[in-house]
Amino acid sequence: MFSRVRHIFRGQILKQAKRCFSTPGTASAPSLTSIMVRKLDRHDSDKMLHVTWNDKSTNRYPYIYLRDNCPCPKCFHAESKQRSFDVVADVDLNVTARDVQVLKNGEHISVVWPDGHISVYNSEWLHERRLPERNDILVKAQLPSTLLNHNDT
Repeated sequence: MFSRVRHIFRGQILKQAKRCFSTPGTASAPSLTSIMVRKLDRHDSDKMLHVTWNDKSTNRYPYIYLRDNCPCPKCFHAESKQRSFDVVADVDLNVTARDVQVLKNGEHISVVWPDGHISVYNSEWLHERRLPERNDILVKAQLPSTLLNHNDT
């Protein structure tokens, strides 16, 4: 019976995915060189989803950020390019994912929220909106070597 429930649940995710593929929050079919999701790790203690890419880099996404940016037609009005709900009023700010899955060999991910809502995100869309990691910030903050080696004598 459990496998039947899982089969039905997967079918719902795929139906939701098909609807979301046509919304502005998802990119067109990825090219052969595009970045793909390799692995998802839920970190409910810090309310983050850790995404490992096919280039072996990892980025973290706050759950509330993902829920706020759900691209489905129920949450995002395609014609006006606006959200159809108020995340502060309608979503618990401490939201965590009930389930996460990699879809279509890494082209998309799905997140099932505690209220049963399903969000599907395109990998390229996610990668373009990744938050800088600590090492990225430190590298950008470093001064060019020409300034560091400059002598005023």
